[in-house]
Parts: sequence; C-alpha cells; structure tokens
Amino acid sequence: MERLDNQKIALTIKNLRAFLKEQGLSSLYVPSFDQYLSEYVPLEDCPRYFVTGFTGSVAEVLITSDKNFLFVDGRYHEHAAIECDPKLVDVVPCPYGQANFDALMEKAEEAGGTLGVFSSRTPFHSFKKLEEKFKLKLFGETKISALFNFGASSSDGLIGRIPLEISGQTTREKLDELLTGEQACFISATDSLSWLSNCRGYQIPYMSSFKGKGLGLGNMLYLFIPSKDCLSKELMRENDLHFYLLSEMEEVLADKLKDVGEVIVDPLAINTQDYRFLKGLKSEQVREKENYLVKKQSIKNSSEMKHIEESFERSNQVIFNSLMWVKNRVEKNDEISERDFFDNTNKYYKEAGAITNSFNTIAGSGANSSIIHYKNPSADKKIVEGELVLLDSGGYYEGGYATDTTRTILSGGEPTSEQKKIFTLVLKGWIAAMSAEFKEGTIGSELDAIARRPIVEGGYDYAHGTGHGIGVHVHEGGYSITPTSKVVIKEGTHGSIEPGIYLPGVGGVRIENTVFVEAHPEKEGFLRFKNLVWIGMDPSLIEDSLLTEEEKLYLSTYENECQKRGRSMVSS
Repeated sequence: MERLDNQKIALTIKNLRAFLKEQGLSSLYVPSFDQYLSEYVPLEDCPRYFVTGFTGSVAEVLITSDKNFLFVDGRYHEHAAIECDPKLVDVVPCPYGQANFDALMEKAEEAGGTLGVFSSRTPFHSFKKLEEKFKLKLFGETKISALFNFGASSSDGLIGRIPLEISGQTTREKLDELLTGEQACFISATDSLSWLSNCRGYQIPYMSSFKGKGLGLGNMLYLFIPSKDCLSKELMRENDLHFYLLSEMEEVLADKLKDVGEVIVDPLAINTQDYRFLKGLKSEQVREKENYLVKKQSIKNSSEMKHIEESFERSNQVIFNSLMWVKNRVEKNDEISERDFFDNTNKYYKEAGAITNSFNTIAGSGANSSIIHYKNPSADKKIVEGELVLLDSGGYYEGGYATDTTRTILSGGEPTSEQKKIFTLVLKGWIAAMSAEFKEGTIGSELDAIARRPIVEGGYDYAHGTGHGIGVHVHEGGYSITPTSKVVIKEGTHGSIEPGIYLPGVGGVRIENTVFVEAHPEKEGFLRFKNLVWIGMDPSLIEDSLLTEEEKLYLSTYENECQKRGRSMVSS
C-alpha cells in the first residue's frame, strides 16, 4: 500500500481517542498482528501501522488520552526514530532484555483504569498477562475493522502440496505422533498449519504459508480458509485434508469436538477470540501446551534437511553474485544506488528459481548499514568506495522452507582501521559460535555468551540475539540463542548464528550463517553445528593481528571450501 501521510495517521489517532472516551477506557492496546498472528502482516492489515507509520515487523502500541506510545526493541531503535513523526508518536526504545510487551504493560499501569483489547488480534498468552494486572474490555474483529478501515488484503496465492520427498512425512504420520485417539489440536499459527498439512500458499508477503486455521482430529486435518477459490485441483482430491470456509469454523468445531476428550492449544499461537470460543465449547477439555507443534516441526527430518541444504546452495550463489556485482561496479566507478543493489539481489533470487523472498531484503551501505533491519533502500543513496555494505536476504524454493544469510563487505578501496576492527571482532564471535562443541541439554543463553564474548571484550555489543530458528517461516521456535534464552538446543533443529556490531552514523557489520544442530561424531553426549552457508569473507576487512592461530586455521579451512565452490573473495 502507499505510504501513510501524517494527516491520515493523526486522524486515526483522533478517532481512537474518541473511541477511548466513548467506551470508558484509559488506554488501548493496538497490536501488530492479523487474526492468524502472522509475523509479517501486510501493512494494509496491520493496526499498528495505521497509528504510527512504522513498517518494522515487531512492535507494540499503547494509546492513552494524550499519548501514542510505540515500543520497539534494539533491532528497530534507529529505524523507528527515522520513520515516526515525534509530534504523533512517542517512540520508546526498549533496552535489550526488556520485552516490548512488558514495557507496554508498565505504561498501561501508569494510565490506570480500563484497558481496551482487540481479542481477534491479541495472542492468548499476552491476554493472560494483561488479565492478571488490568481491568479489560474486549473488542472483536468487526470493531477493529471498522475503526481502522483496513485495505483489501490479498489471499490469491494458490494452495498446493509439496511432495513427500521434501516433507519426509505425511500429514497422517505427523498426526499419529502428535495425538492420541481422544485428543484434538487447534492450529492457528500459519507456519505450523503449513508444516502439518504439507501445503504452501504464499498468501502473505515473505511467507510460504497460507491464510487459515486448522483442527487435527484422528487421522484428518480440517482446514478453515477465507476462500476455496485458492485451492489447487490436486489438493481437492487429498483424503487426509478437509477444507471449510473460515466463516464456517465455529459451526464445524462445535460439531467435530462433541466427543473429544482433550483439545490442545498453544497459548503463544492462538488469538484470544478463538481461545475463548473453544473454552466456551469444551470448558474442562481445553489444555494449554506452549510450543506444542513447534517442538515437533523444529526437528527436521532427513528429507527436509536435504531440501533445505539444496536451497541454501542456491541462495549462497545469489548472495555471492550480488556482493561481487557491487564490488565490480564500484571498482569501475559506475554509479549504483542502494535501490539498484536491492533490486539486483532480488532479480538474482528469481533467476535462481526462488518463488519469492523469505523476508524483505536488507541492502544498506555506509551509515545505513548500521540500521539493523533497514527496510527502505534508497535510489538517492549511492554506494561509493570505502563504505561498509550489508546484505541480509533469503528466498523460498520448491519446498517452501526459508533461507536467511547475511554478509558484510567493503564496497571497494581501502578500509579504515575502525571498519577492520569491528568486522574482525564480529568474525571472532562468529567463529567462536560456529566451532562450538557443547553438551546435550545446553541452553541458548550459554551459546550466546560464546559468540558475544570477543565482541564485548573488544568494547562493543549488539542489541539482538545471536540466533533464531528457521523453518517454513524465516523465524521459527525450538531454537533460540539469546542472552536470556532458556531454550534447549536440540539435535535436528535449524537456525542462524549472526553476531554483529552497529555504529550509528558510521556503519554496521553482521555475519550470519545458518546451521543444523547435529550429534558430535567423536564425543558422545555432545552436539555441534553443521554449516549450510559457504560464502567467503571480504579479506580486505580482516585484521589478522586480532585473530588467534586457531581462528586463522578455522577461517582458512572455511575459505578453502568456499573457494572449491567458487564463492571465495580471496581468489576473486
């Protein structure tokens, strides 16, 4: 959709303040979600966008009678300050370790009184936290749609099934492992629904999933979707999937759940409105189990691993080609912009067979490379010699599993000592994590400390985690490497390792590889990482004097493999 102007944002805020007064509310929680709780909600369907103009994927908003607070984490501190008009939006940059939602609750406590909540777009897990502290008033999808005047959100993507040689398991086999005869599970997280059904639809930008909700019962998966026009002909003949319209969901659930002993829901992945409906149907039978499906879907089988590794090989070549394109153009003194870089990278993905990108390509140069999730590559910002250039990108191929990789290079010319120092410190953190050997049962925070230590010892830090899970969507649970993560890192999971340093006004460095967690072949009870990314580092940015002999050996071995695959900058 077209960028909102400040006049439209001001009008929406004015209307919401009138709604506060009319409903007797002291404050109103404005979520970023759609009813499926998607991570990348199209802007035309994102409530938070209409009152802030902020385009990042993660944030929280609280509106009071005189304030409009936007809470953002470290990935978006610089981004939000650039995008939001301070006359309309009070940006609250949350320090690392404080969740946006927790900061929002603190402001809501200061406001006192009754807090308004849109139940169809609020995760039940969040609602439970609010319910403990506040007097609440709930409003459904009809009310939020009337208040925000959302634009048309497309569901045109055709839903089809990926082949068994990629999924590795049928839907029935997955249901057999998840449920006993008396159990059912309700699914509203679109990545979990896509994983369980082995279907993909590409109906939301940067997601291979489809819009819908589901009920797993016995050996059947009942799917509730906005329209049946988006079903492929082959899918209509499948005998383990049964499709209904989303408008029929409550009626069908009431019928199918009559004799069920237990209905399992994930409070992290169900909206409050759906939870309350199920609770009304089966009061004593609803059981909450956090990450119930994610614990299973995050463990990749051999077929999934094979396809994911093949997908990364294609993306690896795309990224290398795009980075070398920048270097070659700058060396020739050709005029190129960030937007050219962005467009060219996305073109390379399409040429490699990508169906779409797995997130909005981050292509920043110079000072813009320090904006962690830089979303607006500029046609006016030219890439010139001596700049740090950061590319974070990914794609979806035939199986609909995301790829995600980041590299930072020097555009050309000679680097400064500061550029070399921060790049090499990030490289040291990356090597430390990539080469880690750790006991079964190790939690994410322990691995985060390994990656972060060289960077902190060098006098820097970074305001994001070191690694996230990757699956049907580019962010998946079951794998989390952050300073506060208590997630046990398990064999078979797939995720990123991505330390960084960001200096506003100067530039930023991030190095991101993705890995499978595998059993150590020589040390019983230990795990290690299997690398999926073979793209060499920019040798001009490496300060050899900062590397130990062990680090130099690891890097040399890595570069040799990149060279064999034709993706080393040392020989290019």
